[in-house]
Amino acid sequence: MVLMALDHARIICAPQRFGWIHSLKHVEPAWFVTELLPHLCTPVFLFLAGVGTGLFEEKRGRSAAVRFLASRGLVLIALEVTVVHLGWHTFDWRPVYALQVIWAIGLSLLVFSVLIRLPRGLIAALVVLGIACTPLLPAIADAPGWAAIPLTILHQSAYLLRTESLQVAVTYPLLPWPFVLAAGYLAAPLFGKGGRRKVLVAAGIGLLLAFAALRFWNGSWADPDPWSPQARGTLFTVLSFFDVTKHPASPAFLAVTMGIALLLLAALDGARNPLSRWLAVIGRVPLFFYVLHLPLLQLLSTLGFRYPGAEGGWWMRGSRHWPEGYEPALWTAYLGLVVALALMTPACVAYGRLKARSSNPLWKYL
Repeated sequence: MVLMALDHARIICAPQRFGWIHSLKHVEPAWFVTELLPHLCTPVFLFLAGVGTGLFEEKRGRSAAVRFLASRGLVLIALEVTVVHLGWHTFDWRPVYALQVIWAIGLSLLVFSVLIRLPRGLIAALVVLGIACTPLLPAIADAPGWAAIPLTILHQSAYLLRTESLQVAVTYPLLPWPFVLAAGYLAAPLFGKGGRRKVLVAAGIGLLLAFAALRFWNGSWADPDPWSPQARGTLFTVLSFFDVTKHPASPAFLAVTMGIALLLLAALDGARNPLSRWLAVIGRVPLFFYVLHLPLLQLLSTLGFRYPGAEGGWWMRGSRHWPEGYEPALWTAYLGLVVALALMTPACVAYGRLKARSSNPLWKYL
């Protein structure tokens, strides 16, 4: 959640040209690393959602798990196009809807509410096939017209609708996220037993070795953007090696992010220190944190970027709308993150206590 907030603080509190931050010819290492670190977020969100589903099923049964997956999936999709949309456009309301990570998670939960009924062996086979076959799906340009909408939803970032009065774009395609969730579901029994650290470490190392092999192979199936030696030096060549495709997530992207994530899960398992206790405060109420941190960052950006005659929410509109005199500075992203976390922590503590005391089942949805 903190890495996710860093990504959003970079976008809102340190806006920069989109093409610049994704170009190793121009970007500085600190900016690029700040953009890469949050790549861990979505794979971990989906994997742990699967783990949580498996643990929930053990306690409440499959029927209850199916109902919860379907209902929570619908809630998340509804939040994406209402509350989350307003969070992104607090000071810049426009009918421009981006179906992002909350949409992808919600849709993945709906898909898995069907897949969970299958035998575990078949689910495992679908995980492998789903991740392996996603890169083989045709691009929209190569498909018949009727296939444009399902292909956009499945695996390509593009507009679903683009008119003067309304724009709807898929920025987080669905695939391969239901299969990452399914992998977490299959791993759930491991989290209820001892000795899981060794398995997590072995799996994490195995995935990182697979990532290295995929990147040295440099084939388009592993990742559509090959790495290459960079004229700016060894550091930028290393960054090129780790610059893998997130939308849609390539096999190389999943291998490196999940490899790192499993090693972190093993390292942090059972941690008891002030940092872990603070992180747990946020981790217990992740959706509450997500919904509130966006308008808070927008407010901080409004207070920090005061330019005469600037458009409302100009930092969300691209470099053409930058006011005269603005120059991106990475430190403003980290400052925005620190201030937002300081303000959000007591709110998360209070909400966590309220949620723990309440017996109303509606609290489990937020």
